[in-house]
Amino acid sequence: HQMVWHNDTFAANPRSNIKANACRLDRCGAQTDTLWMHKTGFWAAKALIGAALLGLLSACGGGGSYPQDGSSASAKPATGSVSVAPPTAVGPTNVSGSVGDGPVIDAHIAARDNTGALIAETTSDSQARFRLAIPESAKYPVTITSSGGTDVISGVSPEFDMKSVLNDATQAIANVTPITTLIVRSANCRAGGLTNQNIKAARAAVSEQMSAGLDPAKVPDPIATAVTNDNVAENVKANQVLAEIVTRTTSTLQRKGRTITAAEVLEALACDVADDLFDGSAPSGGISEVSNVAQAATAAVLTEAIVNQLQVGGKDAHAALDAAIHRVAPDAPDTVNTDAVEISVQVVAEARKALAAAIPLQPDAALVSLAQSLENYTTPLKPSDLAATLQTDAAPSAGTLTAAAQAAPDATIASVGTILHVRTSSPAAPPSLALAVAAAEVASGATTSITWEASRANSCVGIRGLSGSLPTSGTRATAPITRATAFTITCLNATGSVTKSVVVNLPTPTVTVSADKPSVNRGESTTLHWSTNRVTSCTAGGSWSGTRALSGSAVVGPITADSRFTLTCTDGKAAVSQAASVRIAAPTLSLAANTLTVGLGGAPTLKWSTLNVDSCTASAGWSGDQGPSGQAALRSITTNTNYTLTCSGPAGQIAKSVTVGIAAPTLALASASPSIDVGSSASLSWHATNATACTASGGWSGARPVDGTNVAVAGLNTKATLSLTCTGPGGSVARSVDIQIGVPTATLTADRTGINAGESVSLSWTSHNATGCTASGAWTGAKAAASSQTISGIATSATYSLQCAGSGGVSALSSVTVSVRPSVTLTASAATVAPNSSVTLTWNAVGGGACIASSPDTKFSGPISATGSVVTSPIPGSRTFTVSCTNAGVAAIASTTVTTGNATIVQWVAPSTMSDGSQIQALHGFNVYYGNASRQYGQVIEVLDPRATQLALPLSSGTWFVTVTAIAEILDNANNIQLRESAYGDEAQKVVP
Repeated sequence: HQMVWHNDTFAANPRSNIKANACRLDRCGAQTDTLWMHKTGFWAAKALIGAALLGLLSACGGGGSYPQDGSSASAKPATGSVSVAPPTAVGPTNVSGSVGDGPVIDAHIAARDNTGALIAETTSDSQARFRLAIPESAKYPVTITSSGGTDVISGVSPEFDMKSVLNDATQAIANVTPITTLIVRSANCRAGGLTNQNIKAARAAVSEQMSAGLDPAKVPDPIATAVTNDNVAENVKANQVLAEIVTRTTSTLQRKGRTITAAEVLEALACDVADDLFDGSAPSGGISEVSNVAQAATAAVLTEAIVNQLQVGGKDAHAALDAAIHRVAPDAPDTVNTDAVEISVQVVAEARKALAAAIPLQPDAALVSLAQSLENYTTPLKPSDLAATLQTDAAPSAGTLTAAAQAAPDATIASVGTILHVRTSSPAAPPSLALAVAAAEVASGATTSITWEASRANSCVGIRGLSGSLPTSGTRATAPITRATAFTITCLNATGSVTKSVVVNLPTPTVTVSADKPSVNRGESTTLHWSTNRVTSCTAGGSWSGTRALSGSAVVGPITADSRFTLTCTDGKAAVSQAASVRIAAPTLSLAANTLTVGLGGAPTLKWSTLNVDSCTASAGWSGDQGPSGQAALRSITTNTNYTLTCSGPAGQIAKSVTVGIAAPTLALASASPSIDVGSSASLSWHATNATACTASGGWSGARPVDGTNVAVAGLNTKATLSLTCTGPGGSVARSVDIQIGVPTATLTADRTGINAGESVSLSWTSHNATGCTASGAWTGAKAAASSQTISGIATSATYSLQCAGSGGVSALSSVTVSVRPSVTLTASAATVAPNSSVTLTWNAVGGGACIASSPDTKFSGPISATGSVVTSPIPGSRTFTVSCTNAGVAAIASTTVTTGNATIVQWVAPSTMSDGSQIQALHGFNVYYGNASRQYGQVIEVLDPRATQLALPLSSGTWFVTVTAIAEILDNANNIQLRESAYGDEAQKVVP
């Protein structure tokens, strides 16, 4: 150190000064005053025994890290990053949702948090709904799984477990459906797994790529949007559509010899859309063959769905879907049904893409017609509106797409994926097509060639003259031509289609006639098209008449019976004729019951509608002739009953059936007293429907009526589960209630709460619903349920606590605090000091309470701790310091007086490093050593203020030798802060007269 006496300067060692920025313990992170130190050659670190750091300090200016909860932590380097785990979320009290494949009842619902721990479970009810209580300790995200149960549409368990997710404690709805399963599994396939961001991205991808017809305007979030009367039809239909896509894809792959389950198919499709495209190219977990076959299944199922002819298990599910809708939402009006579900723009886009990819598996004119009809779709329509615009019924053709996929070679299946990949790079515009023929006229029996080239096309199909799937460009030789022949090609992509035709004529007169729709519903019209070659006049015959132009088109109808439209043309020498036949389409029939289950003695109502039908006859559970459409209220039933309707028309006969069953019993069981005192009675009430008898079990027993009100169950000393099972023709149902024993209470009191040190108190306590108690705080051990105890020799204020337990749980903590009246001492480090010197005041209060310091010195004024020390400001003259401590209304006071006399001032400059190069984090204080011989110091004064630069020493007459050491914070090899004292600094000599 460089030592400086007041008015006398000692020579400094000839070493360079080192500038350092020091850090105060109470202000780290802000730069303090700049200090200078003259560093001697013999600085050495030595341990300061008994020193301890109460907190951690980062390097000044280095951006340190501090615990926020008061806990200790290791010091951090000046640079770097710290990862902080998010706090555990607190779950809501209840989470509810709807379970759907078709609606699934009696499914096991399990909730697991992000550690995999099972935190809640329940069963879906008769409306396919559930409710879970999520504990506050749940760690999010929480995954909800539905397994087993019965799909009310198919009558069997779902083929795969369904999943949903709770993002955080604010989410109160978590539906569990095939669509939510697709979202959750797709999020898991993304990098990072089941994060909120991945769930949001997966929901958007599924909505765009595999919506299954679920309109986001009505169901913006399939997971968290509640199922209501306004969206129940959309939810039931869309989830059944997706489930059927998975089922048909699985079945097709299994029949092709693949070993795969429906759950694995769903997983592969989820991973496919994890890159935001349903195209057979997945970032992880996807299987291209699954996606390619799924395109055929998607085309088939969506085609059936958009005209409301969805098949489930090979049967028309229209009536079952409508009944399922009203099972989930029994109070919904009759107008809420699948006929009212609008076809969204999104599902049309998905169907168009799937058709464009799958048509090469089965080049069918009806499917091409459907794809072309979907091109002009601009406004949401009802299924019946769209079906009326189609040239032919595409649903039967679509239904065989999966069979075509099953029979297709692997290379053809792979080509579906190739078509899908083309889509990702194609512009969003319909394809264009150039079509040409090598010779427009050939001799009878000769051949020619057809050449075509399409741009932006995913696939091409031969419609007339050519047949089957075609490449997007090529040349093909015709068969021998014996009459004027039209060659038509249609090319498609996900946006639209283009159709071109060329005609090859013979030298002889020719005529061609065709109908837009060779099959129509009764009363509809169609358009005839005709063209000729080498003729001069034409006459219509058969079902139309009159002179016709040499080429053209004409609308004919309404058509009420099978018709044949003939056109005969002549060149003046010979005549040639051709005819187009238009048949009345096969009859259609829709039959549905207003409910698929009724209560005992209930009466169902049937509704039906038809097309191309003359008469209908009822059979099985009803009878008699019925009109082509209508509604019938039937008699009450007590057993499952089948109702059949058979209708006949010009093109054949059709029959549909629906079965109405007796509803399963329902049971409501409740307790008016879910919590009772030990030995008290519980009061139960219950009501059963569709039941004939009930039986009690658990904490009670015996036969019970189907209704009961305030029935007492006595003698309950512990928690009990009381169960009731009721049976009827439709099955049985069981419910239980838990009866809890009341939570214990505890009351602890003391005969007095304020005492002098060493006195005694008497504690007394009582409890309720408890068998024993446990003491804590200032006393410990097991205690009786009620008693008293004397506590002797209490030296300090203390809190005594008691908690009692019984079969109903544990009571709240009951506490009492006994305060000991205080005593206090105050001393000064020196009774006499030089003027303007400082002293160290030390005080200690026994018995607790609040302490207040009083003196003219601001460093020793106002509230203080019960024990401590402080260095005063320089004292100009004699001064009295006082401490007053108060507890329980009693005050204790101590005072000390410091007088001033002559003193010698020593000054110093603080260091920044130790002699071994250790960096000082912050100065803690200084020790001033002095004595009457060189390097033999008999006295020391501790200066705890790191900002101090001088001290007044009370030196008597004689020769004195003085030096100073620094107490500093040093980083050790483990980067922890240690307190060390330096070696002695420069020595100063002073002669005092």
